[in-house]
Amino acid sequence: MHGNRTTPSIKQVAVAAIGAAALSAAGCMAAPTPMDISNCAELQAAAEATATVGNVLGQLVEEEIFCDEWLNVEIPENKLKLDGDDGVTYKFDKVRFVVKSGAVLRVEVPVKFTGDRTQVVHGGVLNVEEGGKARFLSSVSMDGIGVDTVDLADMKHGGCVYNQGYVRFEGEFYANGCETVSTIDEYRVAMAGNGAGIWNGKDAKVVFKEAVEMDFCGNWPWTSNGAEPGADGGAIFSDGEVSFFEDALFTNNEADEGGALWIGVTGVVKFLKSAKATFQSNSGPGNGGTINNYGVLVMRNTASFNQGRSTDGSGGCISCGPASEMVFVKNVLFDGCQSTEHGAAIYIDYDNVEFLPEDATYTDNFIVNNSDGFYKCEDVYVVGDGSGDEDAYLCLP
Repeated sequence: MHGNRTTPSIKQVAVAAIGAAALSAAGCMAAPTPMDISNCAELQAAAEATATVGNVLGQLVEEEIFCDEWLNVEIPENKLKLDGDDGVTYKFDKVRFVVKSGAVLRVEVPVKFTGDRTQVVHGGVLNVEEGGKARFLSSVSMDGIGVDTVDLADMKHGGCVYNQGYVRFEGEFYANGCETVSTIDEYRVAMAGNGAGIWNGKDAKVVFKEAVEMDFCGNWPWTSNGAEPGADGGAIFSDGEVSFFEDALFTNNEADEGGALWIGVTGVVKFLKSAKATFQSNSGPGNGGTINNYGVLVMRNTASFNQGRSTDGSGGCISCGPASEMVFVKNVLFDGCQSTEHGAAIYIDYDNVEFLPEDATYTDNFIVNNSDGFYKCEDVYVVGDGSGDEDAYLCLP
């Protein structure tokens, strides 16, 4: 046998050395430091420990972590991983996570967040800085949480989530009653921040892998006239990218513009091939009672817009900015959309007519209080007709 032995080549020796070094490095890699978490103080300690011991595995040993006052759980670096028992939904009351640049929050178990709307911060439940990441591997629920603007020079955005990095929800996501509010009352003028449910910044990304439901999220400044909708994006405000992989339902959300969705010029919102989108009774006084789109909107499955309302503007269900784009692959229903001005269903510029859905159904859309017929087009109002006449318009279909 010794007579058949061959001398290893230089390449084989190098590959073997690299492999051995990799195995050695993996063997020396420190495991996450385990820490039991049963209360607010221990949760805070686990997050702070990421700056001193590296990655931390926080084992949730109590089903409820309720704090007397809002607890800001800041993860300065490395990774905080939260785990617990199978089949348990862990409840956090008045707990807010801040993920700093380069840090990671990973939640392995179902979680439910509750609280109030008194925090003067960005992101009532979650604030992810640029370069930070948050990943939820099971279901997430956020209920009755918001942020308060007390200074018009320092608006607070993201009633439940404020993201400048990367957020991924791998289980079902439910948000109810997320709000941006304002307790300013200066000459009866106040303004609440954008994105009552989720505020997503430029170059940031939010991914929903399972079903999404967002209900009764809104932007509410309190004035001497009472609570009135203000700012943009009742459920979601996005200058970045948002992707839906499964069905999404938006119900009774409200903002000044974009009661459900407000998409900025750099924003891209995609409902992918398995994601049916349903919008029910979303509203706002400005343009786009349901969606105000200045960026890119993609719908690869069916979509339904029902009773979207612009109570003092155009485009009861969708309003499109001059540089916006839309992609519709399957049938889109516009039913009962309302506006007080042009285009009860859709308001769009002539240059963007090519982006209208080819397979669309329009039923019972109407312009409110329009007895003199001044406002036009109960379905689609097109600004201009290509003639150059500044007063020209088209009614479609």
